[in-house]
Amino acid sequence: MNAVSSDARLAPLIRTINLCYSSHLYKHSEDEVVKAANDSYKPFVQTFIQVCSKFVNLRQVNIDFDKNMDKTILISLASLPHLDVIVFTSARFGAHLLKPRLNLKTLVIDNTRLKSMRLDPNPNSSAKLLDIVSVARLECIQSYSWTYTPKLFRALTKQGISDHLVHLTFQLRAENVDVLYPFLATCPNLLHLSIASESYPSSNLPPLPPLPHSTISRLTYLRCPCTVAKAFVPRRPIVKLCLTHPSYCSDHYTLDKIEEIIPKVSQIKGYLTTLDIQNIMPFPQALCLIATHLPRLQILRLGLGHRMVIINGDPNTIDLETVTPRDQLLSGMRQADTLGFKADVFLLPIDLHVIYMDFIHWVALKKIDLPPALKVLELRTSWHRPSSRKPYTIRNALSIFHAMSIRFPEVEHLEVHAGVQRLEWRKDKCGAWITERLADAARDQGDPWAPHTK
Repeated sequence: MNAVSSDARLAPLIRTINLCYSSHLYKHSEDEVVKAANDSYKPFVQTFIQVCSKFVNLRQVNIDFDKNMDKTILISLASLPHLDVIVFTSARFGAHLLKPRLNLKTLVIDNTRLKSMRLDPNPNSSAKLLDIVSVARLECIQSYSWTYTPKLFRALTKQGISDHLVHLTFQLRAENVDVLYPFLATCPNLLHLSIASESYPSSNLPPLPPLPHSTISRLTYLRCPCTVAKAFVPRRPIVKLCLTHPSYCSDHYTLDKIEEIIPKVSQIKGYLTTLDIQNIMPFPQALCLIATHLPRLQILRLGLGHRMVIINGDPNTIDLETVTPRDQLLSGMRQADTLGFKADVFLLPIDLHVIYMDFIHWVALKKIDLPPALKVLELRTSWHRPSSRKPYTIRNALSIFHAMSIRFPEVEHLEVHAGVQRLEWRKDKCGAWITERLADAARDQGDPWAPHTK
C-alpha cells in the first residue's frame, strides 16, 4: 500500500480498496505470539491513515475486521471527496458518532457471517444511534445486522428526509419495529424494499399496523414475509412482490395464509405483474385465488419446498381428450410426429421431469388455474421424490404443453429449478413448445434430457 500511495501516477488510479484485518490465535498460543499479533494492529491502522488521502479518486472501500472499527479510519474515509460505497463485513462499531459524517451513495453492513443474533457484536450497547453516514447523497442501504439496523434507522430519521434513498434492504428484530415506520416516513422516493424473512416471521406476533398511505408511496418492489406484506402492500404501486419464509421454518404458505394475503395484494395501486411465493403448498384453491384476484399477473414464481404433492392421484390416469377435444390437440401430436422414434423417449432423469410435468398436466386437465395474462411460470423445488411414478415421454409432454396453451394461450415460458438442475421450455412464434435440447433430439444428437447445470 505504501508503494502504490507514494506513486503519483498510480495512486489516483485506485478505485477500490479491500481493507482486511484478522487475528486468530490458538487457545494455547505462546505469549510472544499473542503480543506480536496484538501489536500489529496499530501499525496497520496507522499505515492506512497516513496513505488514505493519496487515493483521491477512491470510489469503494470494503472493510472486514475482527476488531472494533477504529474511529480514525472512519475519519480518514470521511475526508475522501469521491468515495461512494463502503461495505462493512462482520462490523463491530465502538464509536457510534462521526463528524463530519461519511458522505456515501451506498452503505452496506453485512454481519450475516456471524450467523445469529447472539453473535452480532454490540461493543457499545449504550449507544442508541449509529450516526456515521449522511443522508445527503445516500441512495442505497443494505443492513444485515440485528444490532446496527435499529441504531442506523434512528440516526437517519433524526437527520430528516432521505430524498435520494431508492433501495433499502435490512433485517430487524420484531421488538425493534417501532423504529421502522418513522424512518420509512423520511424516504419519500423509495422504490425497492427488501426485508429479511427472519424479520417479523411469526403469525403468533401481533399484526403490524397498516403503513400510512403517504409513506413510501412510490414503492414498486417489495420482498418480505407475509406478515409484513399485509401491512405494506395496500395502496402502493407495487409491480413485483416476493413473499418469503425464514429458512428455519418448516411450514409452508398454506391455503389459510394465502387467503389472508392475496386479497391484500389485489388492493395495490395499479397492477401486480410479478409474484414470487416461496415454500407454497400449491393447493388448487390457492392458485385459484391468485388467478381470480390477480388477473393481470404476468410472471408467477412458486417455491414448492421439498414436496410436490399437488392433487391426490396420478394425472396420467386421466385422458386429456376428456377435457380437450382431440382435434384441438392435433398440433401437439404433429410436432411429436416430426421427431420420429425419439418422440417416445422418456424424459430423463425421470424424477426430475415428473416434478414439473405433474404440475403442467394438472393445469392441462383443468384442475389448477393460472392467471389469464400469465406469460412466465417458474417452479422451484428441492427434487425429493420417489421414482415409482409413471415417466413422461416427449410425446406426452408436447401434448400436455399444447393442451395447457389452449387454456392459457399467453403462457410462453416455463422455467424449472430443482436442486442444481435448471430446465426451460419456451413457446416459439408458431406456438410449438421447445427446449434448448428438443432441437438436438430432432437432429439426432443423442439424449437431450440428460441433467445439466448453469
